Amino acid sequence: MESNINLFTAFWGGFSSFFSIWQVCLLQISPFFMVFMIGFHLTCERDIIRKSAARMLVAGFAYLIGFSLTFAIFGSSSTYLSSYILYNIKVFRLISGIFIILAGLLMAGVGVFRYALPLASSRIFSFTALILGVSFAIAYSPCFPPVLSNILNFASIKENYVRGFALLSTYGTGLCTAFIITGIAFSLVVERIVEKVGRANTVIAGCALLLLILGFMVSANMIVYYKAFLLGFFVK
Repeated sequence: MESNINLFTAFWGGFSSFFSIWQVCLLQISPFFMVFMIGFHLTCERDIIRKSAARMLVAGFAYLIGFSLTFAIFGSSSTYLSSYILYNIKVFRLISGIFIILAGLLMAGVGVFRYALPLASSRIFSFTALILGVSFAIAYSPCFPPVLSNILNFASIKENYVRGFALLSTYGTGLCTAFIITGIAFSLVVERIVEKVGRANTVIAGCALLLLILGFMVSANMIVYYKAFLLGFFVK
C-alpha cells in the first residue's frame, strides 16, 4: 500500500491543525504548553528579545523531539513497542502525570529562586521540556483530521513502518512548530505586561498551578473526561 501523502503534506497537516477547528482537541495540551513556556521564560534572566527567543527555541526544540518521536511511536500501531505502550497506557499516563506534577513544582521552586539560579533554570527547563514532550504525547488523546487519519491508516500496516514513522514524526513536528511559534509569541507578550504591572511571581505561580492540575488529570486518567468536556461545546 502506497501513501499519497508526502513529508511536506504531513508537516503542513500538523501545523495547520493548530490553527483550525481541530484546536478543540489540542486544547487538551496546548494551553499547558503555553503556560510552561511563559513560566519558563519568566523564571529565566531577562535579556534582549533575540536572546530570549533563542532560549525558548532551545526548550521548544527539546519539546518537539520528545513529543514527535513519542507521537510517532504511538501511531505506529503495527509495532510491538506501540502495542506494549497502548496496552499499559494507564501506567504510562500515571508516570507522565507524576512528571508533569514535578515539572509544576520545579517551576514554582525555580521561580522563587530565579535570581539566584538564572543559568541553571534555563538548562533545567530545557531538559524538562524534552521529558514534558514525551509526557504530553502520552497524555494526548487526539482527534483525527483527514491528513492524520490517512497517515495512521498507512502506518498501521507493518510493511509501512519506516515511512509511516517518518510521516507521523513529521506531522508531530509540524504540530509542535505551531506550538513553539505561538508559545514564544505569548511569552514575549506576557513579559511586556509583567514589566508594566509587576506580579511576575504571581504569573509563575499560576503557570505552575495549571501544570499541577494537568498532572493530576493525567495521573488520575481523567484526561478523557477533559477532552469530552471540550468537545461538548461543539458536539451536541
